[in-house]
Amino acid sequence: MAEFVPFRRIDHVDPVVVVDAYHPRAFVYSHWKGAGPAEPLMDDTSTGIVLNAIKHGDAGLDIPYVTNHHFDIDGFLGVWSFLHQESALKWEGVFREAALIGDFREYDPQRPFADEALKLCCWINSVEKKLFYAPFGEQKEVEACVEKYAYFLKALPGFLENPEKYRHRWIGEYQRVREDWRSLHAQEQSLQVLEDLRLLVVRAPEPMHYYALFGESRTADMVLSMYPGQRYELEYKYTTWVDTTRQAAFARVPLQPLADRLNKLEPSATWEADRVRDTGPGLRIKGEALSKAERFAHPYERSIRASDIPQKQLLQTITQYYREAYQLA
Repeated sequence: MAEFVPFRRIDHVDPVVVVDAYHPRAFVYSHWKGAGPAEPLMDDTSTGIVLNAIKHGDAGLDIPYVTNHHFDIDGFLGVWSFLHQESALKWEGVFREAALIGDFREYDPQRPFADEALKLCCWINSVEKKLFYAPFGEQKEVEACVEKYAYFLKALPGFLENPEKYRHRWIGEYQRVREDWRSLHAQEQSLQVLEDLRLLVVRAPEPMHYYALFGESRTADMVLSMYPGQRYELEYKYTTWVDTTRQAAFARVPLQPLADRLNKLEPSATWEADRVRDTGPGLRIKGEALSKAERFAHPYERSIRASDIPQKQLLQTITQYYREAYQLA
C-alpha cells in the first residue's frame, strides 16, 4: 500500500506522486495551471483526476509515495483516493461533488450526491478549525498541514460509514449553507449572469456562506455580491487560477485600475484591490486590514463596509471596465 509523506521529504523518496500541487520531479495528479494530465484523466478538480486515473488504471497508481504541500478538501480527498483506490470508487460521487464544493464553492442541492458531499465538507471544515487552524491561517503550511493529513486520513472512513455519528460537528455549518441557499433563491432576480463577461451578479439579502453565494457560479469567472446598504464585493473565482474541463476562463484583468475608477466616484471611502495573482483576488471598500485567512473566510464572518455608489452605477462602472478590457465595448 502507498504511503503519505510530508512534502518536505519529497527529495528523499522516489518515485512520488504529488496530488493537487506540483513538483518537477514528481508524478503529478493536479489541476494546477499547466500541471494537469491529458484526456481522459483531466477533470475540474484534483480529486476528479485521481478518480479518473483509478478508473483508467493509470501507471502512476503503483507509485509507493504520495504527498501534497497544503491541506484543503480537494487535495485531501485526492490523496485519500490515491491511498485507498478501491474504496474511493465506492464513494466516487460524493468525493467528486465535495471537491467541487470545497474548491469552487459551488453547492447546488439539486445535484446528485450534493447533500452527502455538503455534510462531508462541513465536517472537515469544522474539525479543521476546532483541532487545527483555519485555511490560510498558518504561514508554514507545508509543515503544519502534515498533522491535518495524519488526522483526517485516519478519521475519514469512520465518517463515511456513519455521518450521523459526527452530526454535532457538521450540523451547524450544514444548516447555515442550506438556509442561506433558500434565502437567496426565495428572492426574485437575485441572480444575474452577464454571459459576455462571465460575471455572476448576486443580490443577496445579507452576507452569507460562500457555498450558497457561489452556488450558481459554474459558468462565471467572477462574482459580484451586492448586499443591502450598498455593501459590495467583487471576487475572482478559484476556477480562473486552475485548469478545468469547462469553457476556458477569460484571462484575469488587474483589479487596481478598476478600484481607481471607483475611488473617483466614492466621496468618503476607499476601494482596495487584492493582487490579481492571488488564488482568489477581490475588490472591496477598505476597512480594517484583512489577513488572507479573513479574506477567504465567509462573507458573514467579516465586516463589509458600505459604499456611496448606488448599485446601478457600480454595476455600470464594473461592466464598462471589463468590456473595455476584453475589447467588447
